[in-house]
Amino acid sequence: MQKKRKRLLDSFNQNFTERFKTDLEMIQHQAERIRQSAAQASRAEGRVSRLTLEDTGQQLRALRRDLRVGLEEIARERAEMAYRDRLRQLEVEEARRGRESVEQRALALTAWLSQMLQQGSQTLAPPLQILDRAPSPDLFASLNSM
Repeated sequence: MQKKRKRLLDSFNQNFTERFKTDLEMIQHQAERIRQSAAQASRAEGRVSRLTLEDTGQQLRALRRDLRVGLEEIARERAEMAYRDRLRQLEVEEARRGRESVEQRALALTAWLSQMLQQGSQTLAPPLQILDRAPSPDLFASLNSM
């Protein structure tokens, strides 16, 4: 609204900055608040990142511990299974040896019995029949119960 000359002279006026001083102070104050808020948010983000990293580290340590325990448990189960298998093998071998022993005793008993019957038939008047066949399963069962 002023004339051109007046505006030109006012442009060289020293008080020009005084006119906007309150606006500049308000802008600087707002800028400082924004800077502080950004710094605070950055520190909070750093804290959250550190806590997340620590928590993740604890979870990894727990997972490693669980994995190690699980692997140890699997190894223990395998060892127990191998031990039980070995015990079964020993039981089977012992049963086989026992069966062979019973068969040998049955054959020896059959041979002894047939020899006794032969000797008895020579001394007795009616002839006795000699056992020519293999021993019956009942003989094995009665020998096993002894």
